[in-house]
Amino acid sequence: MIAKPITRNKIITEKLLAGLLNILVFNMVTLVSSITMVGYFNHGDSLTVEIVKLMIGMFIIQLIFLLMGSAIAAYGKNSKTSTPVAIVTVLVFLMIAKIADMSNSLDFLKWFTPIKYYEAEIILGRYGFSSPYLILSLLIVVLLTFITYRFYQKRDLKV
Repeated sequence: MIAKPITRNKIITEKLLAGLLNILVFNMVTLVSSITMVGYFNHGDSLTVEIVKLMIGMFIIQLIFLLMGSAIAAYGKNSKTSTPVAIVTVLVFLMIAKIADMSNSLDFLKWFTPIKYYEAEIILGRYGFSSPYLILSLLIVVLLTFITYRFYQKRDLKV
């Protein structure tokens, strides 16, 4: 039996597309169920627009963390250590977010954790989506995608 060779770019592209599909399906199920449940119990104005805004923010954060995990996995030498490193990274971001909430003098820490970029009170308040956070998110996504592809090319594959 002869097998066609598959490029590393194709492998990583398909892995990222599978992760993206998982996020999209999860978000669509969450969106539909949230709109349905809120609509059932809400007796005032429709909140569909607000729910969609929150889901967009959540999607961007999920995309950042997906790419962060893929970049860590591509950069790491041992595939068994990438999951714990990714989990610790997420926990560090959560800790930074909570520390930033403790005092106004620590507001600058919000720039160091994507969790603070799309908070409900900011998105649903008068500010909406913050342009600097959207631009920073885009830059992070591009950088992590680049890192994933770049380091996956150099990675030794154990078969």
